[in-house]
This record gives sequence, C-alpha cells and structure tokens, in this order.
Amino acid sequence: VEPSNATVKGLTYVSQNTEIATVDANGYVKGVAVGSTTVTVTSVDDITKSATVNVTVVKADANSKETAIDFSTKGYANQHAITTENLDDNIALSMSGGTNSNSPKYFTTGSAVRFYGSNILTITAKNGAKLSAVEITFVTAKDVTLPDTTNVEITNGVATVSETIMSIVAETNATTITMTSKLQKGQFRIKTIKVIYSIKLKAD
Repeated sequence: VEPSNATVKGLTYVSQNTEIATVDANGYVKGVAVGSTTVTVTSVDDITKSATVNVTVVKADANSKETAIDFSTKGYANQHAITTENLDDNIALSMSGGTNSNSPKYFTTGSAVRFYGSNILTITAKNGAKLSAVEITFVTAKDVTLPDTTNVEITNGVATVSETIMSIVAETNATTITMTSKLQKGQFRIKTIKVIYSIKLKAD
C-alpha cells in the first residue's frame, strides 16, 4: 500500500469464482479446481482503488518435484554465515548481504537464518528445471519482523503472505526467483524454504 505512511493500509480480497480458487483475508490464494478466475484487491480506505489479478489453477504436472531445506536441522553455530546450499541436484539457493555489510547468518540456537535489510535470497533451478513455486516459513519472535508485500521485493514471481508463510508463484519458465529485503531496520528469520519445480523425466 502506497504511500508508506498511509494511516489505513487495510485491503480486502475477493475471488470471482470460489469454486475455482478461494482467497483469505491475508490475500493467500488456494486452488480448488482446474480453471481460471480473478481475485480483486480493494483498499479499505478508498473502495474506488482496486486491482484485479488473473488466477489459473492447473492440474498437477506429472514431472513436478518438491525439495526443501529446514535450517533448524543443519546444526550450524551462532553467526555462521550462509552463502549457498544445494537442496537437491536441480535446485540451489544462495544468500548475500546485497548492499548491507551485515549478511545472512544463523541465529543463536541455529534455529533459523537472520535476514537483514538489503539481503538477497536467490533460488536457482538447474539442469533444465523450471521453477513453479517457493514457500518460505518465517519465525515469529520478539523484535523480529514478519514479511509482507511491502517489505520485500520479489523478482520472477508473485508473492502472497499468510501470517508466517510467504508463497511465491513463479513466472512461466522462470529459472530463478529472488527475494530482497526492504527492511530499514531489524531482521526476518527464515526457518524453512520449500521449492516446487518441474523437470522433464529422462526416458530409460
């Protein structure tokens, strides 16, 4: 919601056809059946201000695969910097500080990764794979910020946020998705990242 200092930032979300897809109060869209519909987002402060997005629900791809990383199981010590991790043979992630000298690193107990302002997360598909979606789970704690669509920037995808979970739908044929923190202060804490992708299966 712009401007950033708006006093009323509330939005309402309405699906044109709930038999195809539903949308909750946080803008999280869930597919119900194969087909197409639209979701309209309207400002609570001014109902003349709205936007509509197209939503298409497709049948699951037979070549679809899923991989994930749970940072709380990695066993890294406090302040251990994270740069790259291979989730499997086809998916890699990297994290960098961006323009911030404070780069992503593990929290005290190793339960999550601290992600500061201007830090960049990049998900990359390899070996001919194409990204379908990314789901990121964040930790909620005192003095920790949760993400929304105003404090992160996503490239090659569209994000929705429901409490501690950010879901990113990839653009068609995307091989990379990036998330850049726009926080002016504080940090996110990332616990898990799940990636859904498609890749052509090799014939025996």
